[in-house]
Amino acid sequence: MYGRRSDEKSISWIHVGGGLYTSSETVFMNTVEGLASISIVDSLSIPAITHIRSKDVRVRSPQEILAAIRTVSMGQETIRRAGREGLPVINCISGASNAVSMIAAASPFFGLKRTDVFIVDFLAEMIVGYEALEKVAYFNSISSNVGSTPTPLYGGYAGGAEGLAILATCYIIMGIFIFRGSYHYNAPLHKKLKLSSTGSIMWDTALSNQVNGRYIRIPTVNLPYIGSGAGTKMYFYESATYLLCVVPSGANIFSGHPAKGAGTDSLLPMDHQFCAEIGLSAAKLDRKEAAPLVQKLYAEYEQLERSTKRALL
Repeated sequence: MYGRRSDEKSISWIHVGGGLYTSSETVFMNTVEGLASISIVDSLSIPAITHIRSKDVRVRSPQEILAAIRTVSMGQETIRRAGREGLPVINCISGASNAVSMIAAASPFFGLKRTDVFIVDFLAEMIVGYEALEKVAYFNSISSNVGSTPTPLYGGYAGGAEGLAILATCYIIMGIFIFRGSYHYNAPLHKKLKLSSTGSIMWDTALSNQVNGRYIRIPTVNLPYIGSGAGTKMYFYESATYLLCVVPSGANIFSGHPAKGAGTDSLLPMDHQFCAEIGLSAAKLDRKEAAPLVQKLYAEYEQLERSTKRALL
């Protein structure tokens, strides 16, 4: 993965998956196998599990450590089963909420490599907690890849669209200097809607991508939080609109997962194959070519988005 420029018509890195929960180990393995079997994919995000040994996984409990370890080992086993051994996992570790469980499950004994990517999150807004710095201290000490991950909020500390674009760009710089990130999740969200697919959020994300592509050039992906549920017609409209907006602006390809319509077992491999193929097509367009497509697709779900906003305001 590398830092792309705006309007760069090139073959982008293709990443699929997400950290949503699966209801059982069987569903987990079938989901990961389906994602890994998409031939054009370069890396995966693997889901988390909610139960282990018939018990709920509780945060900051021994079950969380066991669940994080089990998530890693099952993920690696399933990737091998799909015939893609060595395929990078770049959301390590989806089942770990704190530094202890994340570092424990990162042992090479369970299958992860230093060349996979360990996600470290910022706290909103512009705050770095000790939990994050503990992860950074460890993973930089063993020369692993760190993925710096913020979700700056529209309508929060940054205010409106212009402030959010500046804030998202600041997070890119913070990811390099504070987390020493190898790549960056650029994922602005609407404060109330909890979505990435609104017009303002897509504008913010695309603008910060363009700044990164011109001046910084750290490898970047944009994680789309989609309003509709998995497998719905609107999911495809939202995903296509988002990817046509952000990829020509300089991002690598990342498939979206449901946010408002999310539930357990909401990762459907066919959804992510669609995103991978649309993203690959978007990478062949510049912003001028993509703009009319974005406007046409956005109109397909804009009215529903406005109705949702009115209901929440």
